[in-house]
Amino acid sequence: MEGLPPLVDTHCHLAWDTLRDETDAVVARARAAGVEQMVVVATDARSAEASAAVCAGREGLFPTAGLHPNDIPEDYDAEWVRLEALLRSGRFVAVGETGLDTY
Repeated sequence: MEGLPPLVDTHCHLAWDTLRDETDAVVARARAAGVEQMVVVATDARSAEASAAVCAGREGLFPTAGLHPNDIPEDYDAEWVRLEALLRSGRFVAVGETGLDTY
C-alpha cells in the first residue's frame, strides 16, 4: 500500500489445519495489503514442525516453536524434550507461543 512502511505480522497461525488448502491465498492477500513478513507462531511441537514447513520456501515467513498452556500434553517431559530439540535446530526465530496472556 502506498504511503505505508512495510508491515510485519508478528503473530499469525498459518500452519493451522483450517488454512492448509488456502495458505498461498492467505499469504497473497497479506502481501497485497502491504505485509512483507510474517512470524508463524506454534503452540506445541507438532505445530512448530508444521510452521517450519509452511515457512519453507516462502520468503518473508518465519516460524516459531513453543508450548501454550492450553496445549500441554499428558507426557509433558517428552514434549519439552522435543521442543527443546526443535529450538536448538536453528530453524526457528523465536520461542512462542508461551501463553503469557492473562485471559
